[in-house]
Amino acid sequence: MPVKTVMYGCIDNGTKTTETPEYVAAKLLEAAKHLPADQLQAAPDCGLLPLPLDIARAKLKAMVDGAILARKQLG
Repeated sequence: MPVKTVMYGCIDNGTKTTETPEYVAAKLLEAAKHLPADQLQAAPDCGLLPLPLDIARAKLKAMVDGAILARKQLG
């Protein structure tokens, strides 16, 4: 049976506030307590289309940077 991947929504498209990488990493690390880390993928909680482009880019950068932080902590 193929391995499933969970796309975990760790970026909120309902606010223009940009999450910090540390916030994203903490969310991913908490999720990793409930499933294998190699089955966990960082994702926005929904599309970023309603947001201005600069905010959407900042949120995606925070998501990527947070995923890198979480990966380092998970080993």
